[in-house]
Amino acid sequence: MKRFFKMGIACLLSTGLFLGCSDMRYDISEGFDKDITLFEEEISVPIGSIGPITVESLLLQSSIGKMLFAFMTVKEDGSFELATTSNLFSINVHRLEKEAGDVSKPFTYKAGDRSASVSGVVSMMGFMGLKALEQNVTIMATNPLGSKVPFRATFGLTCGTSYSKSTPLELNLSGMSTAPYSIHEFALPVEVRDVVNEVSLKSLEMDMPEHPVNKIYDDTQGDVFAFSSKHTCKLGVGETFNLPYKHTLKDTIAIGKYQLSACDATIELENTLPLAVTINSIQVLKNVETDEVDENITITPDITIAGGSPGAPGVTNLKLHVAAKTGTIPDIHGLKIDLVVKAQPGSEGIVLSGKQGLYVKSSSAKVSGGITIPLN
Repeated sequence: MKRFFKMGIACLLSTGLFLGCSDMRYDISEGFDKDITLFEEEISVPIGSIGPITVESLLLQSSIGKMLFAFMTVKEDGSFELATTSNLFSINVHRLEKEAGDVSKPFTYKAGDRSASVSGVVSMMGFMGLKALEQNVTIMATNPLGSKVPFRATFGLTCGTSYSKSTPLELNLSGMSTAPYSIHEFALPVEVRDVVNEVSLKSLEMDMPEHPVNKIYDDTQGDVFAFSSKHTCKLGVGETFNLPYKHTLKDTIAIGKYQLSACDATIELENTLPLAVTINSIQVLKNVETDEVDENITITPDITIAGGSPGAPGVTNLKLHVAAKTGTIPDIHGLKIDLVVKAQPGSEGIVLSGKQGLYVKSSSAKVSGGITIPLN
């Protein structure tokens, strides 16, 4: 919106400057009105763009959205992938020996049932009306020994109250690296929309060699057996997605000296967000420090900008009327924009992408009543 006003004013200024550069061969310093009124009927001029409003700019308006972005990466297709890791089970090898008792010969260590809730960050998506799409869970493990450690367990998932899945694991855990590595990966069916809230390793048993501490090459680091789960998903629109979006522009737009009384602007917007944008109000500030609104100026927008998709964008003409209640429009010292972005019917389950946004296709301003410019 800031660029819309600035470019509009720039166009008006350039028009005035163009006419002001005419060859003045006569003395008009005395006996003449030093104000000149142009375009007394009407004129249309091009104006600049607003936005774009993107998924990222929308989500970063809220504290929850900022927290989600800390766990996100942007994929090549522009989609946002959220990834969190939860610890399932870990034990220091020295403690394992102590709990096992006799370690003079190979033994089986029974860890029992182990489960962990997926990070609370993921569950926060629901508070914003977002959905977890294309969910994937990976079980990772760390083995500090230099030899293989066979283990047996049942890998389980629960998603809200609508899904439960158990997959038995019969795998060998081996390697010296202290970094976790993948041992099992499971993609949830597409129709599962509830977010994963618990991952479990049930009846975990590990077949240990004799004296496992002696098997550690370097007992100063990496001496912990660990199982963890990594949950990834993409952000999707939920049917309850409804996000207020407020922004204050604090730049001064010096138009008072041009005695502009009214202006109508038509902006053709292309919306590839699967979301409808409803503009509640645009207010003019006369003091940005105190947020004091200038009641002398009104800006009247249309109500709703239709949503769409990259393949089938929604196109809407937004009509703005800028007018002074009395006299002419004074200098504008800031703009306060209040709008709401919400899901449209049928948009549930659509993946949100950084390539989606609200953009300007074309724009023009229609000035009526003339522009009065002081020549002195």
